[in-house]
Amino acid sequence: MELPEISIGWLLEKENLYVRYLALRFLKNLPDGNAELELARKEAYTKGAIGKILQL
Repeated sequence: MELPEISIGWLLEKENLYVRYLALRFLKNLPDGNAELELARKEAYTKGAIGKILQL
């Protein structure tokens, strides 16, 4: 199902990096290996809340 950009725009903001990664992967259907998706994944796991937890 294709969602209007306005419906998911706030999910793509960099406020919550993991939510952005998931939105790109599952709502925008970006394929594995996509440069934007890989950057979002890297940021989510290094700079976001997940990254902070993993550093403990």
